[in-house]
Amino acid sequence: MPRIRSISMTTFFTADTHSGDHRTINISRRPFPEIANLDAHLIGRSNATVAG
Repeated sequence: MPRIRSISMTTFFTADTHSGDHRTINISRRPFPEIANLDAHLIGRSNATVAG
């Protein structure tokens, strides 16, 4: 009989990050000059969390 391996997985949840919405910087007083910088930062942090 073949062995069945158990794979441990983590489930991640996220809320609406408002990607591409320039109003996010002003409303939340984010320290980024442009929305592209904020989006890149959020994607980088998310990827680091999931990969890490």
